Amino acid sequence: MQLKKAIRTTVALFLMSCGTSAWASSNNLVALMPDEGRFRTVLEALRDQAGPGYHIDVIDVNKNPTVKTIADQCASVGAKGLILMDNKAVTEAIELQKYDTTFKTLPKFVFMTLLAQLSAKSLLNAAGITFEVPLYTLVTNFRIISQKDFSTIGIFYRKSFSHSIEESKKLLEKEQIKLNAVCIDCDQNQKTSVDNVLRAMNDDWDLMVSKEKVEVFIMTADNLIVNPKSLTEFWLGKIKNKKIPAIAAIDLLASEKFEAAIFAADPDLIQLGNQAAGQIAEHFENNTAMEKIGFEPTISIKSTLNMHVADKLGWKLKNEKLGRITTIIK
Repeated sequence: MQLKKAIRTTVALFLMSCGTSAWASSNNLVALMPDEGRFRTVLEALRDQAGPGYHIDVIDVNKNPTVKTIADQCASVGAKGLILMDNKAVTEAIELQKYDTTFKTLPKFVFMTLLAQLSAKSLLNAAGITFEVPLYTLVTNFRIISQKDFSTIGIFYRKSFSHSIEESKKLLEKEQIKLNAVCIDCDQNQKTSVDNVLRAMNDDWDLMVSKEKVEVFIMTADNLIVNPKSLTEFWLGKIKNKKIPAIAAIDLLASEKFEAAIFAADPDLIQLGNQAAGQIAEHFENNTAMEKIGFEPTISIKSTLNMHVADKLGWKLKNEKLGRITTIIK
């Protein structure tokens, strides 16, 4: 299913590159986003790929615009769709649906948002691209550069991602890798909080290592699982004491600032913008329903390898394979 979605996106991009007349000048969109850095990079790539036929106005959600201000600007430009980047933008769009029912049917494209499907579950007529790198991609890219041919991976996850976890298990099984996954909020008697999750992870870690023989852990981009408290009270200590590496779905965790993960993979922001343009084309030019487009995985990544962490853990790497890494911290 995900492959078919990626193929549709690629076809849409191809049609645009061939100079079709499909990008009509009447398509005006409004982007709700932090008007800065990484978000701007994605937007500019999207604009370049879409071409001059699309006009995209930006409303900076960091300036805390009122719902009325957003609604009025959308009306003034005759917006035919919303581009939502960051969780704050998704929250604003949910409020827009309550403020004016016309926003319920307006197509909404969600990009650059952590846990996008979970964040956007209250949005109507929405599609987008999951910002986190797929687990299969993260794990297999790390194994390619590792001398140790590990076969068991550990991960903590929320129950709302059970379907994604099961899909990842099946894909990794084909590579002879077992994904040992522990749900942090499946116990209905336990309130979901940072402290409770931290206790649960502490309870399960040793069992996962001793009984399940987990050799590598995945740090997800989930603020219940990875946050300042869990980093200092759990992840950094466990990784150091047990000499078990962690790989991450966000490059900041492999940076010199944190040095928690040995390897990380993030979306290539320019390619993410191109992929986003493909989704918009799929809807407006091919009249594909937003529900059918759904939430696609990001298809292009940039990787980070922290050699300091590798050396501390004694984790050996294949030097001849390191040319595939985007950034190496030495």
